[in-house]
Amino acid sequence: MQLRGYYRTGDYVAMHQLDLLCFEEVFQFDLETMRQAAEDPAAIVVVAEHSEHQMVGFVILHLLPSDSRRVRSMRKDAYVVTLDVAPELRRKGIASLMLTHAEQQARVAGANRVALHVAVDNTGAINFYERQKYVRASVVEKFYREAGLDAFIYAKQLEDLPLR
Repeated sequence: MQLRGYYRTGDYVAMHQLDLLCFEEVFQFDLETMRQAAEDPAAIVVVAEHSEHQMVGFVILHLLPSDSRRVRSMRKDAYVVTLDVAPELRRKGIASLMLTHAEQQARVAGANRVALHVAVDNTGAINFYERQKYVRASVVEKFYREAGLDAFIYAKQLEDLPLR
């Protein structure tokens, strides 16, 4: 397994197929939304592949605009759009490697914090993010409207990550 820290044109098709395997229908991205998320100019994409270039996981982060309109170089945040790992390869450290790599890229790009939403009943994801040092910040009611589920907001400060 190897990591690729960039998006290749057309990756969104394999990402969408993997997303269909990873999530229940109400949490899945449609093909066009996946393309838009992965090809967004503010996207950081990390892909996990087998040596034969079969995608087995990916993470998409978006760099968010700074809090201040006057000084664009001030604090930036990043947001985890999605993180997917093939079900048969979970709990092997792939998600952790991809997320760490993406966080590092976000830090180099000037992000000081990464945030994400996770469904309140997704204990596997909650435990994973807490192991990655994400801290629960708040809850958003009915964030996942179609599922009628609330989401926790988790965040992680990146200031302690070394710039590489």
